[in-house]
Amino acid sequence: MNRNQQRGIALVITLLMLSVVTITAVAFLAVTRSDRASVGAAGEQLDAQFAAETALQRAQAEIAGRIIGSTNRFNFDLAVSTNWVNDRLNVSQLREMAGETLPLNDPRILTNATTYFRANGAPVFNLNNSDDVLLYRASLMNLYYDPRPPVFAQVSRSPLVAPEFRFYLDLNRNGIFDTNGLQLTFNQQGRLFGTSDQVGDPEWIGVREHGDAIHSGTNRFVFRYAYLILPAGKTLDINYAHNEVKFRRDVGSGFMRNQGVSAGEINLAGYLADLNTNIWRARGGASVFDYQYRFALASASSGIAFGDADRLFRARRGQTLGLDAPSYFGVTPPFAFDAYDSKSDGPIPLTMAEFRRPQDFYLTGANEDSVGTPWMGSDNTRQLTDLTRLVDGSLGIDLSERLIGRRDFSGALLRSTYDQNTFYRMLGSLGTDTGDGRFESGTNIAGTYFRRAKLNLNYAPEGDVNQDLATSADVSRFRDWTPIEWYTSAVHRLFLSEYTNGLPDATLLASPRTLHLGHGLPVHGTNVVRGITNIYRWDAKVHRLAQVAANLYDATHFRSAARPGLPREDLPSVFRPILYRQVSINGTTIVRLAGFREVLNSAPLALPWIDLDDP
Repeated sequence: MNRNQQRGIALVITLLMLSVVTITAVAFLAVTRSDRASVGAAGEQLDAQFAAETALQRAQAEIAGRIIGSTNRFNFDLAVSTNWVNDRLNVSQLREMAGETLPLNDPRILTNATTYFRANGAPVFNLNNSDDVLLYRASLMNLYYDPRPPVFAQVSRSPLVAPEFRFYLDLNRNGIFDTNGLQLTFNQQGRLFGTSDQVGDPEWIGVREHGDAIHSGTNRFVFRYAYLILPAGKTLDINYAHNEVKFRRDVGSGFMRNQGVSAGEINLAGYLADLNTNIWRARGGASVFDYQYRFALASASSGIAFGDADRLFRARRGQTLGLDAPSYFGVTPPFAFDAYDSKSDGPIPLTMAEFRRPQDFYLTGANEDSVGTPWMGSDNTRQLTDLTRLVDGSLGIDLSERLIGRRDFSGALLRSTYDQNTFYRMLGSLGTDTGDGRFESGTNIAGTYFRRAKLNLNYAPEGDVNQDLATSADVSRFRDWTPIEWYTSAVHRLFLSEYTNGLPDATLLASPRTLHLGHGLPVHGTNVVRGITNIYRWDAKVHRLAQVAANLYDATHFRSAARPGLPREDLPSVFRPILYRQVSINGTTIVRLAGFREVLNSAPLALPWIDLDDP
């Protein structure tokens, strides 16, 4: 082999090595780029999680602050996130900041935050003017309390269209900002007639990298959040209100309200008529558009309020009205003869005697519930979870023109503040959060999630009502409660709600027959009140809750008895508490509750009274 051939082999080996190095480098760069993208995505997800948690904690703090500040546990209503803005911007302070004569830690600048736009929509600063640019930059240094981050989005492809300043969340889809707080109020003619406090669009709140310092070039916004507080405990539920028990779809609304036995008897049309009288017209029947409720079985209700309520009802129920009772339960239920209009389909009591003693009129063999017709308690085919779907057209129902107060029933333009705030008034009074009415959930004593069946007022379940089982809420056999069975279960729930502010520990429910309320004194049998040891002292508060449980039972059950020479009377159920004395180490005597027994004789008041002042 000559020397030239040796040089050729060395060149080939060198080229191969360079190729391997190049491929390795390219692969390394590709993997690095992929890892960087994954890390970036993970970081963005973590930021989004922190933003959501921040919004939730801020909303909880707002609710707690209102309740604590007023000592009213029901002091919560519709509320949204808002920015701190100063409508009376101090331009001189901005000039001092721009000229660096005002120190950045001066407390005066913290509340000198601009709204960016005037009331007529004109910008506060002209960014084509160099002086205004300096003032604008100085104003951005004032963002401290609930700041409004300047987020602009170019939504149009045309460069002639200015970017949108997205400082609010347009929930009602009206394309304009509905401001919050005290504001000028205008009537239908566009005339100013006063001021009012309104809730509008949620405003984005920016969070800085260093929360204890003002916004600057070295302390930028890392994320923003907005929140909406809906008072679920004060709202109707769109998933359960309204019915069509008259079946009058061809000529008008089939809604009817009778004895009020369920949420299905809530008049959704009446709610709409009260929500906005300009749109849904509750004016006494001057035209076909007016709200007209007709309670007779043969008459249909009319008006645009009933039309929209029926459309909402069909959107959640489907075109069919639901199953009849035998198809739903598998058996013919006994509530056709139970003296309660469980289906709200009549007959309607017309006299005071029928109101006072319906059992004398409806237990004579007449069928007051047509169990073969569709039942308004059937499950919905579509559960509504987001009320913004009422204005985006996704339900096949477009109520946007009415809910944002743009046009009335005739197509006329609406200009009043009252009309334009219709959507947010609806959010404060109509909700979606009832969920499955058969179960309740919460946190138990141990701080873990717990779920159990609710008590049915009329019928006992097939299984243990305190468990989360398939049969815990099943009443398919329609077995009536025994008085002591209902009473001990109801007392158990009331005591736990009042004294532990939560649901019971699951371990306590494992053997419910051996649990007791006393101190070291187990009581066995069906008359046991299932609860927690050592907390129920027999005092006025416990006695009141025990009486409430008895009243709940007697509201849906009656028992008549006759006395010589007197007419029959409905007697209340009587439950005698089982009490015992607990003597503490220091000699103090406490009267505690161990359980209850039902008193079945006809003269409960003749029993000896117990004076709790005498241990």
